[in-house]
Amino acid sequence: MDHSCKLGWAVEGIYPPGTDGSHINTVAECKLLDLIATGDDYGLVSIYRDPVRDNYHKARSYRGHSEHVTKVAFAQEGDFMLSVGGMD
Repeated sequence: MDHSCKLGWAVEGIYPPGTDGSHINTVAECKLLDLIATGDDYGLVSIYRDPVRDNYHKARSYRGHSEHVTKVAFAQEGDFMLSVGGMD
């Protein structure tokens, strides 16, 4: 089963310093490509190398939504990543 929980060892580095973690809405993992994607309250989809360790892996973040991102998911083979925004 792929990791989809925003808490745990594999995703401890998805939270910037000084945040409480409530801005991360969704997490998806692609084991085939060793990637983890997150969606947040600021309309950003961020992609990390798996596992995301504190102060070790930096994200590539993309703005694709006007408001909060409610869901991210990888296609079966990891060829595509899908995201859904709250007011899109």
